[in-house]
Amino acid sequence: VICVPLETLKYFAITWDESGVVCYMTSYFETLSALLSVLNLTAVSIERYFVIVYPMRSRSMCTWRNCIWLVIFVWLLSFILTIPIALP
Repeated sequence: VICVPLETLKYFAITWDESGVVCYMTSYFETLSALLSVLNLTAVSIERYFVIVYPMRSRSMCTWRNCIWLVIFVWLLSFILTIPIALP
């Protein structure tokens, strides 16, 4: 949603400023979205593992509250890991 307009602008712009803000934003948001996807799939896989291996304990571990904390953790970790890309 964010990267497609920026990539389109890159192809239709007459001159492209490689050191500009748009270049850093594009690479930052592309990496952020890829990392978010990978970490979300990893979190779902780990949750499914616990449900299969520990079927009785998983009902107490896989709650809405834990799910919200896990989503917040994934987003914060993604933002922290992509900070070096945003720096010029």
